[in-house]
Amino acid sequence: MTSPLEVLQNAQAIIEARGDLHGDWKKNTKTTAVLWSRYIGYSVTPSQVALMNCLQKISRMISGGLQNKDDYDDLVGWAAIAAALVDDETQE
Repeated sequence: MTSPLEVLQNAQAIIEARGDLHGDWKKNTKTTAVLWSRYIGYSVTPSQVALMNCLQKISRMISGGLQNKDDYDDLVGWAAIAAALVDDETQE
């Protein structure tokens, strides 16, 4: 059985590995927020980008079945990113 701490540690490793592949998560969500804002015509924050990615993960889990552990790891990672971003946004 996997412990919650192991899930969190795995999510941390995924965030770090994806950063190597896709770039810094903070810069990526900020860029996505700008692009989405321009596309839909109203402002989207980086933390909202992360939250919407959580919703997309949940949608995939519902559609594809709840057995894919990677979906849970990604969901935890996106939630952690959202929490960090909203903390930054409230401090600005």
